Amino acid sequence: MESSQGIRSTVRDILKWSQTSITAYNDKQKTGQGYSTGSSLKQLSKQMSSLTPFAKPFDSGSSYGTGWVRAQLPTILGAVSCNPSFVKSMPTAGHGRNEEVIYHQGSMVDYKFSIFLNPSTLSAILVLTNSIILNDAADWVGQLILEALLDQ
Repeated sequence: MESSQGIRSTVRDILKWSQTSITAYNDKQKTGQGYSTGSSLKQLSKQMSSLTPFAKPFDSGSSYGTGWVRAQLPTILGAVSCNPSFVKSMPTAGHGRNEEVIYHQGSMVDYKFSIFLNPSTLSAILVLTNSIILNDAADWVGQLILEALLDQ
């Protein structure tokens, strides 16, 4: 996989980075420090900070930081996806849950990418697609997997 800035990575690397991010995020929530002791992610609190709130329908506890969306469940996900432009209304995820999900979605020519971090379950969902379609399948699949994870 390659980002818009030319950084190359693998699924294994992204999942390792995701686990380190979740650990650092949970440590920040517990200690109030902006980083985990011994972690290489010294600026995680800035990367995942809430800088810009969303307008409706994504305004229910969701905000945008430096490429990351923080969402308080239950809420509508997919705020930075193209899917809201294709449907009348987006589904609400996480019914009956009160926890935060942090996610990022991206696309380049010929691919879509979606990652959901769930600090309370210590899990990361990573979906990569490599086809041109008329929706963001990576977003839909990621949301479905997140719902299955939350229903356990």
